[in-house]
Amino acid sequence: MNPSGRLWGTLLPAALTATYAASAVGGFKGAARCAAVKDLNAQCIEGDAAACQELNPSWIPRSAGPGR
Repeated sequence: MNPSGRLWGTLLPAALTATYAASAVGGFKGAARCAAVKDLNAQCIEGDAAACQELNPSWIPRSAGPGR
């Protein structure tokens, strides 16, 4: 085998491994963010105004007027 072939035989698997690892890390981060948003959404539905504002910073709570 020539030196160029050995180089590609080493670099290609290393590059693929790095790509797969980066993809896995991104997937786990995305899943963790999804779980956090789900928890905040559940808290917001239950009436936690701080959770609602964390989900949507422009959210304004309804005023507690008559009939509410």
